[in-house]
Amino acid sequence: MINDGSPHPPLGVLAHFIDVYEIHLHSQPLLLFDTARLPARLTHASPFLLRSFLAVTLLFSEHSFYGSAKCDAIEFYTHSARAAVVPLAAEGTASVEILQALCLLTLGDIAGNLAPSGNHYRSVGSKTLQSRQKGPSLDEHRHSVEACQIFRV
Repeated sequence: MINDGSPHPPLGVLAHFIDVYEIHLHSQPLLLFDTARLPARLTHASPFLLRSFLAVTLLFSEHSFYGSAKCDAIEFYTHSARAAVVPLAAEGTASVEILQALCLLTLGDIAGNLAPSGNHYRSVGSKTLQSRQKGPSLDEHRHSVEACQIFRV
């Protein structure tokens, strides 16, 4: 069960969701992780990446660890991941973890029939890459601020 003091599942439960990822999401639509190194990657990942991963994989599987709180867990993981990663991307911070988290959140939106916000994640991700290449323009900064408002961060 998730709570403020211990929001992440134990390693055995995480292993179950790694299997779920490999079966349902690994090649949808692009490879985000090297599955051979995924367990080690997730145990050392930032909280926003781990929570993005759990939010999307929980959509595809049940586990007794979450019991009847599955929907609450998905909402907690999704909201907390968005609250952390979207401002980083909007500020122009570029990292593989940020892009992976944005892709996972988009996949979760698509799987949960919330696809319109997936367009916003792609836009924020594109702006992140552009800003790293040439520096942010005023229009890009405005777009990033609007993106954060859309996500109610």
